[in-house]
Amino acid sequence: MAEKLSEYNSSNLAKLIIEKKRIEALINNMHDPVIGLDEQLKVIFANEEALKVIGVNSEDIIGHSAQELSVKNDLIRNLIRDLVETESRNPIKQQPIKIFANNKEGYFEKETIHISITPTGEKTPLLIGHVIVLRNITEHKELDFAKTNLIATVSHEFKTPISSIKMSVHLLGNEQTGFLNTEQKQLLHSIDEDAGRLTKNYRGVTEYVTSRKWKHSTIHSACRSR
Repeated sequence: MAEKLSEYNSSNLAKLIIEKKRIEALINNMHDPVIGLDEQLKVIFANEEALKVIGVNSEDIIGHSAQELSVKNDLIRNLIRDLVETESRNPIKQQPIKIFANNKEGYFEKETIHISITPTGEKTPLLIGHVIVLRNITEHKELDFAKTNLIATVSHEFKTPISSIKMSVHLLGNEQTGFLNTEQKQLLHSIDEDAGRLTKNYRGVTEYVTSRKWKHSTIHSACRSR
């Protein structure tokens, strides 16, 4: 009986080890940085991408308190800020994080997943940890920046000719430069209306570009510890 129990325990242990290695392999093969914390905010795992972004070795972070690590690491401090400062665990919409790593900057969206279990015989879920996922949106942000800059350039190029058209219309409408017949006046009026619509569109584009640049300026920056 004791021998069978030992075999059973060994079999279960082997299964747990295999499952643990399988989960570790899955996490390490993820292209996005992933960090796991226990309920006391101690780091229990961090995949290769997370280590690259944070700029540390696994032995320097695994098993250590994230709060202690955050004292010297701005990025870790930023990642756990909502866990430390926010009493509720409700999701909060956050701005993308700009991270400088490997001599280049990248943009990431942070998602914090709170892990809870309900113990056998209990009804209240028990918080056992958190998983922080950083989704790399650098390519999308770069395209967004390029689009905003292109629109800004085009709108700027429109401003000068529109101003010239409106000035010309004003001068032509002045009787001191000569009299216009009825058809000419109607044509000039149409040009003035078209110039007004272009001005309105230009202002709309300018407001859009300004709002996009303001949004970009509010992106939170974080860097690794030196």
